[in-house]
Amino acid sequence: MTKTKSTKKSVKDYFLGVFNTDAFAKNEAGLEILTTEQRDTIASQFGQESVTAIESTILNLKTSSESENPAEFIGAIANELGSVRDIEKAYKALQTEHSTLQSTNSTLQAQVATLSTQGEVPPPAMGVSTGAAPQKFTVDSSFSHNQFAASNIASRMQGNAVFGATESTIDVAELKRAFGTYLSQGTKIEIIKQYSSGFTSAPFFTKTQAITEYRATQALITSVVQQFSAKWTARGKAKFTPIVIKNRRHKVNFSIIPAEVADSWLMYLYSENMSPDQMPITKYIIDNILMPSILNDIEMLMIGKGKYKELGVDEIGTPSDTMDGIETILVEANKVKDTAATTNINFYKPQTAINLLTATDEEVRKFIDEFAEDISPLFQNIKMPVCCSREVFIKYCRGHKAKWTEGSGINDSSFQAKFIDFTNFSLRPMDCLYGSPIIFSTPKENLKLLDNINTPQNLINDVQKHDYEFRLYGEFWMAVGLAIGEAVFAYVPAGYDPQAKISGDPTNLDRWTKGTGGIVAKEVVSESGEVAEGV
Repeated sequence: MTKTKSTKKSVKDYFLGVFNTDAFAKNEAGLEILTTEQRDTIASQFGQESVTAIESTILNLKTSSESENPAEFIGAIANELGSVRDIEKAYKALQTEHSTLQSTNSTLQAQVATLSTQGEVPPPAMGVSTGAAPQKFTVDSSFSHNQFAASNIASRMQGNAVFGATESTIDVAELKRAFGTYLSQGTKIEIIKQYSSGFTSAPFFTKTQAITEYRATQALITSVVQQFSAKWTARGKAKFTPIVIKNRRHKVNFSIIPAEVADSWLMYLYSENMSPDQMPITKYIIDNILMPSILNDIEMLMIGKGKYKELGVDEIGTPSDTMDGIETILVEANKVKDTAATTNINFYKPQTAINLLTATDEEVRKFIDEFAEDISPLFQNIKMPVCCSREVFIKYCRGHKAKWTEGSGINDSSFQAKFIDFTNFSLRPMDCLYGSPIIFSTPKENLKLLDNINTPQNLINDVQKHDYEFRLYGEFWMAVGLAIGEAVFAYVPAGYDPQAKISGDPTNLDRWTKGTGGIVAKEVVSESGEVAEGV
């Protein structure tokens, strides 16, 4: 009997522990019952039928010996709730795992204590891997243009000049497939490098990624050091006028007739002593025809004198319409320098305004020397370029040489720089500023060249065949601009229009003369004495 009571008590105590209480509630008749919260707990954890099993066994035990038999409620609980032993077994397993983790932790701590008292063992020397070999472009020897190239080069090597691709044009469908193969050979990055840094003025810019626009986030701080005092006294004024640079999206629509370039390609293969697999026509077209055209547009029409124009649906634009160039940015900022919309760019106010294109060499030399000397002292210790057109650059160099005699002309043998005496500045011509009287100076970090941070820059994203014409389609993002106005020092003559230099012929007609533009007919007398029309 004692054993039975002990069993009843241990089961009851288990469920009291589940509910975290010392006794079950009782009803008006004095019988133990489950509260609503306890019933919900049992139902959610063990099922609704378990509630009935607990109430009919543990809480309503009889005093008769039959009722005291633990089999009545132990069997019911085992059937409805699952075995208590399984719960205890799981608990013991967790205790064992906990003990194992404690033991492992103690071992690791002992290792840390030991290693902390020892010197570091130098790692063994390791060979440097050269990485995977670049994927090689392999030509398809079945393509007519590759067979044509191989046979022509072989004949040429034997002393037979047989170039004549215009007589049997390249199969455009095969050329399209060759382009698709070539563009998948890891050439994407190289093409991006070409158009983003291949134009001559690229070294003047700091390449920066943006989505649709860029705005500087760093301020130009002045004077933060002061005499010590025992309290907080803020000093230092942030002069910060960020200039928004709008990023622009450009497209490339370029068409060629393969027969028109085949002869040049074959001559290039021969002169460079290459085979078609070393210089496929696809690479030749990109490197020698497409990219030079793109880079010329960027340099001569976009980054200097470009002025963005919002085009209509059916309107066809020009490269100069696609973005604002540096000259346009400075000219437009100069127009609003006295209004609330100012960009805080520092525009030079000389004692006597001159046109650097028409001024004498000595006037240009003196003007630029004074311009450099008058730049803010805060920037005098920075090695900044003073950017100008090549026309102004030549005038300055000639004026400097005339004043300081022989040997005092251009410092740079490549004719790309002339250091301004007694300053940290150097006069540097930018090809994109051709025919411009503007000069400006700013740290390289402040002169931005934007590309896009999210859009894949494939440049060439489609090739199409149209009869005997081959069309390349592409797109890229690019913009230029100035980040902080206070870090820019510029001279912009009033009334100068950058677009006027590209809207017509930039040739100086005061120095050059042109023909009539037509073919003039003249009389040709034949041997028979008859007069015939000729040219």
